[in-house]
Amino acid sequence: MSATNHNGSRRDVLLLLDSSKYVEALNTALSGTGTVISACDVHRPIGSVADREYELPEFSREYLDGRFEYREIAEPAWWIVKRNARVRTPNFDLISTSTICGMPGVLLVEAKEHYGELETCGKSFKSSSNLENHQKIGASIELANHALNAIAPGFKLSRDAFYQVSNRMAWGWRLASLGVPVTVLYLGFVQDPYWPKDQFESNEDWMQAARLYLANVVPGDIFNRRLQCSDRGSLLISSAALPVLPH
Repeated sequence: MSATNHNGSRRDVLLLLDSSKYVEALNTALSGTGTVISACDVHRPIGSVADREYELPEFSREYLDGRFEYREIAEPAWWIVKRNARVRTPNFDLISTSTICGMPGVLLVEAKEHYGELETCGKSFKSSSNLENHQKIGASIELANHALNAIAPGFKLSRDAFYQVSNRMAWGWRLASLGVPVTVLYLGFVQDPYWPKDQFESNEDWMQAARLYLANVVPGDIFNRRLQCSDRGSLLISSAALPVLPH
């Protein structure tokens, strides 16, 4: 499938993954985080020819076996109780193995290419929704929020507001709490011609937008600061910008 068949930042991620400069470009974005990727690291999606996004339990089972007990992030232990065709755990735009501060780690990338992708809503609950799952997600986010505030006060993770940011932070913390070094990177693609009136016009434009957006959930003084969440596990939250590749 061609990357141009996708909309929004997903298309730009696939174009980046298809590029011969993928490793170089992403390592530039990761500068200062202590995180490095190489051509030997496993990432999902692979690119436009294999574009399926992975859930973290699936990725962990296939590529992080032996690093921690991955069943600790599978239902019903974490996030959801009952899975069906419409219910799944969050997908990240990119998951990759990496080296973090000299240790095997995981990179989680959330990509944005225009202001309209900066979601502020909470997780919806409809008459057809599963109440048990909804309550479990809320409890998991509350657990992550409590733990993160014990490390660095000021986190405001919530199921009912800024849910997308909150679930990314909760999953990053969960892996870190199980002994995995984690970097969560908010990656902005700038000057996308597909969104002439809503694009991030420059690196500075994206960085300011990202800080203001994430500040609704994340304390401002912890960006690019590694938080120790367990004996071996840590969490760092960062943002960076890359130019949009030709569509």
